[in-house]
Amino acid sequence: MLPSDAMGLLHRAYARSIGDVWDTENRLLHALSLVRRPVAAQWLVTAACDMKCPHCYSAAGKRVTGELTTEEAKRLVIDPLVELGCPLLVLAGGELLLRRDIPELVAYARRRGLDWAMHTHGMHVPRHASLFIEHPPVLAAISLDGDRSFHDAFRGRAGSFDAAMEATEILADAGCREVVLGTTVTRDNADHVAAMFPLVASSRANSWGLHLFAPEGRGHDHAELFPTPGQLRRVAAFARRRRGQFPIELCNEWGSAGPDDPYYRDQAFACGAGRISLVVSATGDVLPCTTTDPSEREGNVRETPLPTLWREGFARFRGGDCGDRGECWLQSRNGVACAEDAFGPVARRPALWVERIPRPVMAAVARRAPRLVGPKSAAAVGLAAAGLVFLQGCRVKPQSDPAPNAGQDGAGDPAQSVDGADRLHWDATAIAVPAEFPFVLSDRPHRQFEVRTPGSSWARLRSALLACEGGDPGACAAAKQAGERARSRDSKSVDEGWDRHGGVSQFVDALSADTGPDFGDAIALLDALELRPAYDPALAAMIWRSVRSLAAGDPARSRQRAWLYGRLHQHARVVDAVTRAQAEIGPITMRPWLKKSGPSKEDIVERNEKIEGMMEIAAERYAEATATTWDTVSTALTVRGGAVELARAGRVQRIAAGGAVALNRLDVLWCADACTLVTEHGRTLSIESQTEVTLFDLHHHLGDDDRKRVEALVAKAVAGEPKALDAVERELPVAHGAIRSLLAERESPALQTLLVTFDE
Repeated sequence: MLPSDAMGLLHRAYARSIGDVWDTENRLLHALSLVRRPVAAQWLVTAACDMKCPHCYSAAGKRVTGELTTEEAKRLVIDPLVELGCPLLVLAGGELLLRRDIPELVAYARRRGLDWAMHTHGMHVPRHASLFIEHPPVLAAISLDGDRSFHDAFRGRAGSFDAAMEATEILADAGCREVVLGTTVTRDNADHVAAMFPLVASSRANSWGLHLFAPEGRGHDHAELFPTPGQLRRVAAFARRRRGQFPIELCNEWGSAGPDDPYYRDQAFACGAGRISLVVSATGDVLPCTTTDPSEREGNVRETPLPTLWREGFARFRGGDCGDRGECWLQSRNGVACAEDAFGPVARRPALWVERIPRPVMAAVARRAPRLVGPKSAAAVGLAAAGLVFLQGCRVKPQSDPAPNAGQDGAGDPAQSVDGADRLHWDATAIAVPAEFPFVLSDRPHRQFEVRTPGSSWARLRSALLACEGGDPGACAAAKQAGERARSRDSKSVDEGWDRHGGVSQFVDALSADTGPDFGDAIALLDALELRPAYDPALAAMIWRSVRSLAAGDPARSRQRAWLYGRLHQHARVVDAVTRAQAEIGPITMRPWLKKSGPSKEDIVERNEKIEGMMEIAAERYAEATATTWDTVSTALTVRGGAVELARAGRVQRIAAGGAVALNRLDVLWCADACTLVTEHGRTLSIESQTEVTLFDLHHHLGDDDRKRVEALVAKAVAGEPKALDAVERELPVAHGAIRSLLAERESPALQTLLVTFDE
């Protein structure tokens, strides 16, 4: 791409436009008849499979006539991939382990210098354990469709669930660098992802990939398995919230989430079909991705060498003619567009400047046959692509969303504090929280990076705190011990003294008590986290959950809630700024497993410099950061009687009768006198005088008739009526109490998944 210093400068200039640069660069390379070397090549080694999954993209079952032989595989697939620069060799099927020569082929590929990965259903992993120990794959993806009963029924084979979980253990023990549990989201299991989460998070898997059903292969005959728009929204919201607790990634079949891509995947959406990846079928057909439709092939390796097919094929993908660049081609070729259903309007991607260049001009630039791009040419084209996107960003200023309360009678900018004459209850200066990016992050950036590093000492403490919330005595003891050790003056740990006031121990003790944590306990833990510093979405959510149900008390108690919620709002904005900055600067890893000797001093220096650069960008981005998932669940309220005060992000605002407000999860309303609020769906809320209201307790103020209507709607959703579930989703702020009541009596995975969007 570009020299690191130039790329760093351009990252700051065209912030968050990495996907646009990728698309522009591909079009320019194509116009110049230049072709990237592939990054990955998947070989479907056989069509044989001993399961009958209805969503199978390859309609696997029986071995087909004409599958590549062992010698053909070596000569026509593996050797040519070495010639193409040794991309990652991904072996799949069918079920790859049904092919008897797999050990020989893997050993040959490794001798030729190829790393390998695999997709498997797991049933035959135990009998190949020696292969994985001798040649551990860099990645192993194991299919998991649901809990034991669902998985076994869906795959048509008893014991397949237990086999998948055992395979996860075997591969992890064998030294596989990354074990992924992969779930294809269908209409049948979309509402069960929340119920699956504890199972996946407690397994030996390193991450969880949520794929989206594609009507390919056998799936072509089961189009009814495609999730509904409501299911797409709920699964996407679930992934965004749980990703802070366990690595979850929505795979490319979901399409682009636009500027929100960092919250769903580690790299921005970019269709790699025919651009950086290819697929070779069991019979040698070369395809753009995992479609097995022969009409999409570029040729066959038995007829044309693979390097030639790579250089001269896939023109429609490289020239931008294969459909909407914000949607997955595999979906759009089947008439499915789902990105906006899943992610909302943010998924829309505007036209690129390069698209305005007339095709004859683009075609006239090159007069030679396609050839693999060299490093200098790649750098030049990458610089040109980044420049075009930068110029487009200078020309077209993005429109920001209006403030939730802007342009409405009686409602203005909540960032403006009320003056003394308008103040009903709070002293604005008493709850104001810092508005600046925390200097301690810039001073100690490596501590924050550890928050995102699996296996670190901080990650273990974090896990103990989250498990302690669930009532695990052992985890509570471990968390308390870690907190006491951290604040001990005699401690030799790198975090000496960060928990100076014992916030961890105080919070753990409160969790273990019958009364539970109070605002003081929650603030003590938040102080400890931010002093470390550790800005963590999962722990922030835990702090919120610990106090969200506390009843309103005296004015001092209300100020404590507003202060804490303001701090959590700032905490969430910092997380947003850091997440966006890491998306701009690229992955930051230090992988000692790549070297037997471990990382060198140069490796560590390079990583630290990258972390420091990331924090500099985060500080710049903080002014435009948001509270992300905290503000995505809200309800529009109209003040019909009385007046209210809104505390948001540590600022106070008065909203008179007739005004409106979008109440978010970290907002607090105060009614000094009795007031009436009306929800966007017509539910009436009667608030008594001297009452504090948050999004979490709106349902307590419903009238009897509205309460009965909401409960009836929830009951229909529990019974499985899809339209009722969508209606409950719209009324979630006033329906969540009824949901919890019914879930105590009857299981409903769909409502459990929905509640995650409100509770996390």
